[in-house]
Amino acid sequence: NHRTERFVDIALMVRMEFTHSFPPLDTWAAGSALRYYYYYGFVGMDVVRRLAQVDVFRFFNYAVAVNYALFVTAMFGGAWALLGKVRPALWAAVAVAFGGNLWAWWDALTHQRLFPIDWFGAARVINGTINEFPLFSFVWGDLHPYVLAFPIGAVVVTLIVPLFAHVQPGEPTPILPWWRERTALLLWLSLALGALFPCNSWDFPPYVLLVWGAVFGACGGLSAGRWGWARAGVSAAIPVLLSIVLYAPFYFSF
Repeated sequence: NHRTERFVDIALMVRMEFTHSFPPLDTWAAGSALRYYYYYGFVGMDVVRRLAQVDVFRFFNYAVAVNYALFVTAMFGGAWALLGKVRPALWAAVAVAFGGNLWAWWDALTHQRLFPIDWFGAARVINGTINEFPLFSFVWGDLHPYVLAFPIGAVVVTLIVPLFAHVQPGEPTPILPWWRERTALLLWLSLALGALFPCNSWDFPPYVLLVWGAVFGACGGLSAGRWGWARAGVSAAIPVLLSIVLYAPFYFSF
């Protein structure tokens, strides 16, 4: 589709192929470097392309599918961890991956027809705004940074679920045993959370709030007294700070 921004995404992937140091050179402005926002997610995809030894132009179409498959797989893992059953987890993953808003039904009712479906209008339901959802981005086929961040965000959500294992609502949670049991999980959570800023910085603040709130709640912050709130709040700040420390080389150089 010549009306999309896919050519920009392909140009960035080509730039990754010829990059031997970072930051990569700008595709258009000679002598300038690309901003981190426009290339970090493409680095990960280029690693996959190099391992697969596939031509960059052919791989672009694969990348759209691979990225969405990673997103769906991560959402299935989160639903399975939450629900504990495979079949409901599959339905949950299908709903997230292939569902959307109710625009198609509204369009069918107002125009008294089922086809053709105004699928593009589903992403512009509020005048002057963009209201895209995962399925739209997959069908549209652009490989923008926010799309590349889909799987990372899904992994963060998936890793949050086990934080609440063996936590009894209304009862104080011993902090040190809780941390010892979840050290590896919290490290992985911090690593995934930290990847969101260089991949798509707009995603980082809301996910920081999500992780902080989840750890705060899992540590008993919702049922503890004033001292318990402070203890849970500090504990919740640790994975957030760690997500920044793990990517310190990036922050010092981008």
